[in-house]
Amino acid sequence: MTIHRRHALLPLLLLSGVLTTTAGQQSAAGEDLKNFYYYGPNPSVPEVPYVGEALTVTRAGLLPDPQYVETLWTIDDTTRGDTGHRLLLTAELLGSRISCEQSYSHPGYRSVTLPCAFNAGNAGLPWVIVQARPGGPTTPTPTMPTPTTPTTPTTDSAWMATTAAALKGRAEVGARLRAVLPQLTAPASTYSYQWLRSNKPIKKATTATYRIRKADRGRKLSVRVTASAPGQTDLVSVSPVRRVRR
Repeated sequence: MTIHRRHALLPLLLLSGVLTTTAGQQSAAGEDLKNFYYYGPNPSVPEVPYVGEALTVTRAGLLPDPQYVETLWTIDDTTRGDTGHRLLLTAELLGSRISCEQSYSHPGYRSVTLPCAFNAGNAGLPWVIVQARPGGPTTPTPTMPTPTTPTTPTTDSAWMATTAAALKGRAEVGARLRAVLPQLTAPASTYSYQWLRSNKPIKKATTATYRIRKADRGRKLSVRVTASAPGQTDLVSVSPVRRVRR
C-alpha cells in the first residue's frame, strides 16, 4: 500500500505496518481507489479503566476526514459493535481485558482499520484491564434479594425479539456490511455474530461487521445474531439477505 509522507507529522507507527486495507480494492465504477493520508496517531483512549467510568475513542489522524467511522470493542473474547465510540465500564467488567479497533471509509478511498492505543497508565498498549477505583471494592458486590414467597423462574415468553436483525451498508465487493441488532423485550448481556453466505456460515466471520469479498459476488449475504442473558434461552435472529453486486 502506498502511503504519502509528511516529514514533520508522520509517526514511527507507519514503519510497523499498522494500516490494514483491501489490496486492489475498486469502486463500483471500476476505478482504482485512493489511500487515506495517515498522519497519526492511532485511535486513542485516554481514560483510566475504572469501574463506573467510560472509555471513549478519539479517531486516528486521516485525510480526508472519513465519512464513516465504526468502533468495535472486544471484551475478553467477545467483539461488540453496538456500543458506539464510548464503552461504559460496569461492575460486571471488573478484571476484563478490553481492546478495540476503528474502521474508516470514504467514497473513492480504500477502507482502513486501525487498533486503538490505551494511553492512561498503559504506555499506549493495545489493551487494558478494567480496575476498581482506588479505595473502592475489589470485586463486584451482588445484590441478593430476600423474597418472602417462592420465586417463579423467568419464562421465555417475557424474552423475545420484537424486530429482527438487519444489515446496513453497500452490498458490493470491498464494502463493509454492519449488523443491526434486533430489538428485544429485555436487555441482552452479550451478542454474538455469524455471517452467512447463501445461508451457510462463512469461516471466521464472527464480528459485527463483514468486508465483502470477491467470492461473494452474486451471492446472498445475511447475519445471524445471538442474544444472551442470564437465566434465559439464547435468542437467535437472522437478518434479511442482501445480494452482492456482480
